[in-house]
Amino acid sequence: MTSLLQRHLRLQKHFIASDAVYCETHFVPTLRSLLIPTNKKGLLYYHPVVSNQIQQLRHSLSSTLAFFQPLVGRLKITEYQDKTVSCSVICNNADVLFVHARSENTCVADILEPTYVPPIVDSFFALTGVRSYEGTSKPLLAVQVTELIDGIFIGCSFNHAVIDGKSVWHFINSWAEISRSCCHHQIFKHKSEQEYLKTK
Repeated sequence: MTSLLQRHLRLQKHFIASDAVYCETHFVPTLRSLLIPTNKKGLLYYHPVVSNQIQQLRHSLSSTLAFFQPLVGRLKITEYQDKTVSCSVICNNADVLFVHARSENTCVADILEPTYVPPIVDSFFALTGVRSYEGTSKPLLAVQVTELIDGIFIGCSFNHAVIDGKSVWHFINSWAEISRSCCHHQIFKHKSEQEYLKTK
């Protein structure tokens, strides 16, 4: 059923880097998070898509990533002679995946009205099925913006090894502020994110 619905999606993929470049290393607090699939958060908006909206989302995402450098990096797994392993995030401004998709036969009601989440919603997220340890070669963040008949769905897939639940919502709120053209200097890291992302 999902493959039938996915045929009606038209995709454009872009790779986005941050506006600022820092080269730092952050250690991942627990190796258990490497086995977990990506953390998915979806935002559904009911309104017609305006002409420059996708470009604005892409540009504001790049600006937001300057404040969330680990999301633009890659994981590095190091094996030591004593048979131990460590995992770190290399903040090398590699890129994040940005996908622009159109679902020409889906409206907001098709998502909201069913009792259970409809299968097509899975196709609104990039990096589906990717495990966190694959962040050594795959983006640590993927954003898919899907235009619907009468709205837009923004699907964000985050690598569990890099960002926790509070930081996910801090990122989404920061991106929303920057997208609305708020001042960049007002974006700040909340305490748990500072503690989580600091080099150990």
